[in-house]
Amino acid sequence: MYKNFNKIDDKALKRLQTLSEKISDLIHRGSFDKVVELDIERKKIIKCFNEKPQKEAVDILKYILAKNKTDIMVLEMEKEKLTKNYNLSIKTFQAYSK
Repeated sequence: MYKNFNKIDDKALKRLQTLSEKISDLIHRGSFDKVVELDIERKKIIKCFNEKPQKEAVDILKYILAKNKTDIMVLEMEKEKLTKNYNLSIKTFQAYSK
């Protein structure tokens, strides 16, 4: 894949990408309870990289960062939608309770 990486960096990047994809899938499915655990593991991997990562690693991390930002926006929109639905349900319930 990226021949210039040493094996540890290559393995860590593959694991990082897998974790990011799992987080993305969980967000899209609405399984938010597992996201925090995977995110903590993802952050540990990021801390393990060399102080001066190679250009390919930086490019991959930039891609993952952009993807994570998109996932966060999706998550925030989903949360807002759920909050609106919840508030509407409460108001409807209160109206019928009178």
